[in-house]
Amino acid sequence: MRDGYSTRRRLLRSLGVVGVPLTAGCSGETGPTRESETTDEVRAENEGNETEHEEPEYPDREEINGIPVYRRRYELAELPIEEWPQYGEDRILPPYCEYPDAAVVDEEIPDLRTNTVTLFDVEDDEGHHPLRTGRTMMRLVHCYRESDDERYLEKTESISEAMVEIATEQDGALYFPYTFDWRSPGGDQPLQAPWFSGMSQGAVLTAYAHLYEATGDDHYRRLADQVFRSFTNVRRTTGDIWTTVVTRTPTEFTDPGDDGPGHFWIEEYPTEPPNHVLNGFGVGLFGLYDYWLHVDREAGYDPLCAALTTVEDHIEAYREPGEISWYALSRGFRGNAHYHSTHINQFELLANLSGEERFAEAAETFRDDHPYEEYRPDRRDWA
Repeated sequence: MRDGYSTRRRLLRSLGVVGVPLTAGCSGETGPTRESETTDEVRAENEGNETEHEEPEYPDREEINGIPVYRRRYELAELPIEEWPQYGEDRILPPYCEYPDAAVVDEEIPDLRTNTVTLFDVEDDEGHHPLRTGRTMMRLVHCYRESDDERYLEKTESISEAMVEIATEQDGALYFPYTFDWRSPGGDQPLQAPWFSGMSQGAVLTAYAHLYEATGDDHYRRLADQVFRSFTNVRRTTGDIWTTVVTRTPTEFTDPGDDGPGHFWIEEYPTEPPNHVLNGFGVGLFGLYDYWLHVDREAGYDPLCAALTTVEDHIEAYREPGEISWYALSRGFRGNAHYHSTHINQFELLANLSGEERFAEAAETFRDDHPYEEYRPDRRDWA
């Protein structure tokens, strides 16, 4: 990290314009710890006694958008920059600037207005891929963080302005569309453009959280707040635009009149019933973590913990003992070694940010089920 960047950060913090104090928990206070009801012994006893429709034991429950959700309390960690979870699937190398020549970055990355940051070709169709654009923004912010070169910020601002122009606003939230047709896992549910994804919303949320962390500019905080609302605009049924749902059972929506609690899901694909794609859920969850870490500890805590609770409660549902894990709970797509290794990586990251041993244990269990296969694509080809 360059001295110029560090000096700027110290100055901005002295003016009170960069985030919140870096202390664990909500609102700058020490993070809540797990209650005694959720010890491994009690959990094991509960699992042995539960039926399909019995509710797990939780120390407390919260509401998101007026809908009660299962939510344990986690003692969240303030990970250093080298361990921030959203940089990608392979964790072999620490974050680095992928556009080292700032003089040509404007040419190297096409402008979204002229032909999208990342056009994506799909069976003779093409369109905007917001997940890739969000990750492009992250990379540019990191280059700025390392170099203090304003040209990286100028390019990021250009991308951001174009992204907002094509975004859809609903109930105070910004949603960034995929503008090409796609298909759900297994190919049984076609998705007609425009469609929206909790996975890409998570990547864009991270991009704006990092922009706010790096610059202290309230413009980026406001955008981060609007993207964050796409996660808290949770519902029990599908709608025109949705990326998060609450369900009582893994693969079925609840009755709209059901006022009981359920699990909070971040959906990569807006299908009915929901697919619950694990790696897409993880990317959305990492966006919530970055929002909690860099933008708003109080508002970000409950949705993040609800998401962690959902993953923790469904680890075994994704597992196939002795084989690769399931890509999604819908079982529409079996998955492959790449996604299995991605699940292992994500469990390790969840263990780091949450302090919950069960995620670390899941990583080892999945690794025992099938050997981890190193996957290192060109980072600019991440999908």
